[in-house]
Amino acid sequence: MRLLLVVPWPLTSHGGGQRLARELAVALRTHHQIDVHVAAGSGLPGGPVCAVVEEPVREHRLPLVPARGGWQLEGLVPLAERLRPDVLAFASHASPCAEQAADAARRLAVPFVLLPAIHLDC
Repeated sequence: MRLLLVVPWPLTSHGGGQRLARELAVALRTHHQIDVHVAAGSGLPGGPVCAVVEEPVREHRLPLVPARGGWQLEGLVPLAERLRPDVLAFASHASPCAEQAADAARRLAVPFVLLPAIHLDC
């Protein structure tokens, strides 16, 4: 099984959504042998983007760009089409980026899971 987990910020940044995504990805890969890929935003717009981080999980960094009155990940749909996940999940909160992830799941005809993560880093 392959899971594409989407987060708007890099897994190395602080925040509940990133922490949830990182720990979930590591646990699913380590204990359940699920092929987990994380599509993560690059962080602040205009900042440097490193394409793929392999450890502790396979993290694909995508530029965070303004869209739909908020922020989205540039290149998410082509990445999802290339990876062909069985499930697409979004960790954070309802936002334009979450809508983008849901649209990608609909386009691929795969289940979409929203993992709300507001203030989990308190």
